[in-house]
Amino acid sequence: MRFISTLVLAAMWKQASALPHTNSNVLNTSDRIIPPNSTLKPQHFTWLTPSADDDRAPCPMLNTLANHGFLPHNGRAITRDIFLKGVTDALNFDRESVDRLFGGALGAVPEFNATSFDLGMLHVKNFIEHDGSTSMQDVILDQQSSVYHEPTFSNFMSYIPHDANTISIPAAAAAKARHFKDMSKINPRFSILASQQTPVMLEMASMFLVFGPAATTKEKGADRAFFEYFFRNQRLPVELGWTPPQTEILFTNASREIAAQLVKEIPTDVPFLYNPGEGLTERAGTEA
Repeated sequence: MRFISTLVLAAMWKQASALPHTNSNVLNTSDRIIPPNSTLKPQHFTWLTPSADDDRAPCPMLNTLANHGFLPHNGRAITRDIFLKGVTDALNFDRESVDRLFGGALGAVPEFNATSFDLGMLHVKNFIEHDGSTSMQDVILDQQSSVYHEPTFSNFMSYIPHDANTISIPAAAAAKARHFKDMSKINPRFSILASQQTPVMLEMASMFLVFGPAATTKEKGADRAFFEYFFRNQRLPVELGWTPPQTEILFTNASREIAAQLVKEIPTDVPFLYNPGEGLTERAGTEA
């Protein structure tokens, strides 16, 4: 995070409060009729904040799907069938890619030959959790790395042009790099290794696919209002007009393509990779 004084943080919070933010204590259900050809499902209109007993992950999207009920609201016992149906219904990702994501998640389960996982099991350092999150504090600063942190997200957004209605690929890459630099100032053990560069950018690429299907070119980007609403609420921005795309997203190939573009747009005047044991590396943009 930018080395921000208490007063600046307070100002960020005040400014953010003017943006859409849900009432976290309300179960919002809709009785609207969903057209037969719509990609929307009843769960898109249902949302409930997690309780203290519910599992959540260091991943805003998985948390969001649990909040909506696409995944079990308690965040536990997520089987392959539940995961496949939940993610494809919510986001219209292709089943093959979603199946790969499920297989990856099982890697965090301590039990041999596990067939399900809990969101809380994903709190493994550098598994999917990493320093420099877009919207959550680093674990060293807050053990609840599944909880949205407004000053952290506001810092990331401070590097997106204020008059931009869309977030471009170059802007997102630059914001991520400068956000990392700021976070490294308050986390003495801040670490982003070369092996994490592409996974970090794949996370950002998924946001472009969900909130801006045309983001495969530098000129197009993710809808800023959708992007901000999603991160601030861990909720899909259906109330703002978002719907899953009509065309199925071939997630694996499309996310890799966008991630490669993001890596190429990493600015050369700011570090991106950090190794506490060896100092920092300016950039390793050849990895894709």
